[in-house]
Amino acid sequence: MSKKREFVCQNCGKTVPANKDKCPFCGRFFKGVRCPKCFYVGETDDFTKGCPSCGYLGDESENSNSDLTENIKKPKNIPSWFLMGAAVFLSLAVIILLIVLSRI
Repeated sequence: MSKKREFVCQNCGKTVPANKDKCPFCGRFFKGVRCPKCFYVGETDDFTKGCPSCGYLGDESENSNSDLTENIKKPKNIPSWFLMGAAVFLSLAVIILLIVLSRI
């Protein structure tokens, strides 16, 4: 089985051959190509032999979701007490604003 050279369109998320300058699905022109495995971004010509950063060639046997999620930074959890405090503060601010505007 030969390895396909392909990448993922950042606009629609569909797999596109590496030799395309425009997505055949959504029509978006590419300013750069992003590797779906390590998220390296470069020109289309940089990817002719696979990703210059990690060597990814788009072979389905190499594509695993665990590799993709390792490189994604997870957001920090915001404490619930902070969210409740912010909601109370904003509610009070809106009430005060309505009272002030009603007196004008």
